[in-house]
Amino acid sequence: MVEATVVKVAITGHTSGIGLAIADAFRARAHEIVGLSRSTGYDLSGDRQKVVEAAAKCDVFVNNRHQYNDDTQLQLLFAVAEAWNGQDKTIINLGSRAGECYILGRPDPYSVYKHALDAACQQFFDRQDQRPRVVNIRPGWVDTDSVKGTEVPKLSPRDVANVVLWAIDQPPHVYVASVTLAHHVTHTPAKRRSRPSRIVKSWLGGLRSLRRTMAGR
Repeated sequence: MVEATVVKVAITGHTSGIGLAIADAFRARAHEIVGLSRSTGYDLSGDRQKVVEAAAKCDVFVNNRHQYNDDTQLQLLFAVAEAWNGQDKTIINLGSRAGECYILGRPDPYSVYKHALDAACQQFFDRQDQRPRVVNIRPGWVDTDSVKGTEVPKLSPRDVANVVLWAIDQPPHVYVASVTLAHHVTHTPAKRRSRPSRIVKSWLGGLRSLRRTMAGR
């Protein structure tokens, strides 16, 4: 989809963070924003059909808002895609690099849901009829309220919004299925002494025990 064809953009979670930055970026191009959040009368998890009906009148649906520890974002992706089946429209899905870390050795629902979104977006890309097109934007750390106090290099919400606009600006024959982005580290961090893993420690302990046994023979 090219810029000139974008008329109406529906965005979940448009009042703060990444959603607000995306809304502002589209407004700067004089496009109409349909904000979908509790502040505008939309309960994303409680009344999904109302959200789908509002998105039906739009050209682009930005599936941004993640409800922690539930699958609302995933269900909205499927619901809007079904309603738009066969139409030349675009769904921008806000995923996360956290989807790569779903096997952590500890419970982490957020990464599991984001991994599920990655898989769902791949399914849409693999369809015979790729309409609507589904673009999965997968940022790493982004400077939002939810990660304040976490000392890591972060993207700004505007950085993510710029990538969304880039994806929208591609000509109709170019299908951008997924974009992964992160803050570019331009310095070499100080080297830290690596700690041996539990497996290595166990192996070394076994080796020492074997040596003591052999020495006693």
